[in-house]
Amino acid sequence: MKVFITWSGEASRAFAQALRGWLPAVIQGVKPYFSPEDVAKGSRWSSEIARQLQEARVGILCLTRQNLDAPWLLFEAGALSKSLDRSRVCPALFGVDPAELTGPLAQFQAARFSREEMRLLIATINDELGDAKVPEGLLGAAFDKWWPDLDERVSELLSLPQAAMDREPDLTDDFAKLIRSLTVAWNRARDAGAKDVLPALTSLDQAIGDLITKLGEHIRATELERLARQRDADV
Repeated sequence: MKVFITWSGEASRAFAQALRGWLPAVIQGVKPYFSPEDVAKGSRWSSEIARQLQEARVGILCLTRQNLDAPWLLFEAGALSKSLDRSRVCPALFGVDPAELTGPLAQFQAARFSREEMRLLIATINDELGDAKVPEGLLGAAFDKWWPDLDERVSELLSLPQAAMDREPDLTDDFAKLIRSLTVAWNRARDAGAKDVLPALTSLDQAIGDLITKLGEHIRATELERLARQRDADV
């Protein structure tokens, strides 16, 4: 079962990467998708990520205080919310309180990074496996076995200098406004069931679909380029 993990920023990326390696240890039937490592060589960012978003049964948003307004994360959260039930879009909070979530992110049931709330997140993911889900007793035993590993890795993030956690991609205001506005508009129209609004939004979505794809590619490429420069500088 595909689990799409979305992130933005260095702390969020490290959090997402830790989850990617940890989830299959607890639930072997889970296959996390985490870019950039899981993008096939030669694939276009837009088509590959769009396909993964459609195939995902669960979405995990790795949220930190620094990326609550990150346009790429909001874009992927909006895409997940259109294809999945809200109960299957799960913000995982790292150093953030649920009360701090606003806008589109506030509609989801969030889980703080704590033993008990992450256990509930694992149970939600396991339920999506249907007949193939892990029995409750075995799931609890697997969680208890592997939780210390994740807790240790994430605790290391807490020891990073605050400046390192605060760095975010330098994105243009136009990109951010466009992606945020489209996501909010879709969610509001869907929730209200406004028949007169949906056709207009559908037409708008089709008209600027290619532009959104290009913006998404640019945002992700810019972020990865920045991370690569930082990694090279640290060597």
